[in-house]
Amino acid sequence: ARLLVGSMPGYSMNVNMLDTAQSSFLPKRHPMAIKRPLKDSPCSFSRDLINAIVRDTGGYPYFIQFYCKEIIENTTKQRIGLKEYKPLKPLIVKQLETSFFDPRIDSLTVVEKKLLVAMAKLGTDDMLFKDIATQSGVKRSSLSQYPGRLQKKNLIYAHTYGTYRFSLPMLQSYLMNR
Repeated sequence: ARLLVGSMPGYSMNVNMLDTAQSSFLPKRHPMAIKRPLKDSPCSFSRDLINAIVRDTGGYPYFIQFYCKEIIENTTKQRIGLKEYKPLKPLIVKQLETSFFDPRIDSLTVVEKKLLVAMAKLGTDDMLFKDIATQSGVKRSSLSQYPGRLQKKNLIYAHTYGTYRFSLPMLQSYLMNR
């Protein structure tokens, strides 16, 4: 799928959406996802800002698009750096949570939410099925159906047999702050 984001004249961001489980494995391409659309724009981002956006979004293409659009739409400068970004960042994160994460989490069942929160509390990249069961308090026998459901919703993925990871950067911190 391709997304087109941006309402500023001369600015549009067209990025191929990557498989969520693999999007963080292409870090060298992420700065170009910012630089290329800005090429024909009156705006430019400092190298430090580009690095901060890639870091803060976990390199997730849609999040990069979202951040760039919000930065451009909420600043009057054409040369944009960290100084302009820092006060905007909490607002951008809140907007992303409201428009992206809230609808996905609100559509989950109570048990699915409980499992995601338990995973977030584990605080590790690789979460073992047995640890998720223990942390959530859900019996392992009734837990087995839920990882597949959460995978279909692109919220987690099986990294190795019996080990899961979040598919989306920022999801763990969103769940912990919710």
